[in-house]
Amino acid sequence: MRANILDEYVSNKLKSLDCREDTKSYLISTLSKYINSKYDLSNESLTLFYIKANESYSFEKYQNLSDWILMTRIMYPSHLKNASIDYYRTLARYGYLSCYKILNKSWPLFEELSDNFIYIEESSRKLINK
Repeated sequence: MRANILDEYVSNKLKSLDCREDTKSYLISTLSKYINSKYDLSNESLTLFYIKANESYSFEKYQNLSDWILMTRIMYPSHLKNASIDYYRTLARYGYLSCYKILNKSWPLFEELSDNFIYIEESSRKLINK
């Protein structure tokens, strides 16, 4: 029930976000999935998590890392403070680009998330905090 309320809230806030519709839907579901602590990376070294994703070439790990950074940068931007903002953005962008490549470039939303990460992050944060 809580996820549905959050989905609706985020969906209303992000109506005017300029991106593909499937990217917007993905973003809404990504922000909602962190109600469940199963995806929580707050106690992980994101650098080590990225290295593990590279070693295993794991779609799930790349996706979880990038989604976590995206969600955190939108909802809790002050949480990521152990490195520069550019560092976290680069990890997320490379993670989404790896997802896109693993899927044989068949799901363009991951390319858009990689290419336009900064715009999507900043615009989403502004819309949600409006």
